[in-house]
Amino acid sequence: MLGEFQRTFLATVLQPGSTTHEQPGMRVYANNVHGQLLAALCDTYEKTRRWLGEEAFQQHAASYIARHRSTSWTLDDYGDAFADHLSTACAHTPEVGELAWLDLRLRRAFSGSDAAGVRLEALDVEDWERVEFVFVPTLSVRLLHTNAPALWAGLAAGTVPRAQMALPGSGVRVWRHGWEPRFQSIGHEEYACLDLALAGASFGEMCTWLASAVGPDRVAATAGSLLHAWTNDGLVVAIREPR
Repeated sequence: MLGEFQRTFLATVLQPGSTTHEQPGMRVYANNVHGQLLAALCDTYEKTRRWLGEEAFQQHAASYIARHRSTSWTLDDYGDAFADHLSTACAHTPEVGELAWLDLRLRRAFSGSDAAGVRLEALDVEDWERVEFVFVPTLSVRLLHTNAPALWAGLAAGTVPRAQMALPGSGVRVWRHGWEPRFQSIGHEEYACLDLALAGASFGEMCTWLASAVGPDRVAATAGSLLHAWTNDGLVVAIREPR
């Protein structure tokens, strides 16, 4: 009896309207849970909500909540798959999913693990060819198909540009510098090099790829520029020189 009651109660709370008519008063609990999950999504995806509009956002949120339970002790962790949900639901407007990803990664960067970046001049390197980078744990990168970073910045400033397709191969990186979550639009070369480095590629392997992308004559300048940008922005925590 107790187990059956618990299953009924859980189903009612997580899916408002399913069995509420059988249990008077259950709707209160169901509405409270739904309202809390909706509030968590509204908070995390604030710019996406403004871009979609209240009615559309509420509809997508309700669809997501009906399929995704909270599995964490804190509502701050709820909604990690909502950006993917929107990417699928709004496939005809791809900026929605990318804007939602940016909202999510900035929120997760804010609450991510602390790590202090190192300056380039503090790196003591004997063999740059073999060096591997250790990045701050809050770093995320994504290949883009739209101008989602410009949309996010416009929504924050109150002057929103139109949604447009991004340059082929461009991307964005998100991280936390000190206490401040940040994002930066990046070109094809930086996205590809970060993608390689995050996968464990050495600086030498990164330069080999750059040679094929920008030509041998530009490798040193391009790699040096990226290295300065990463260390100046506090992305690099340490370097590894495999034995």
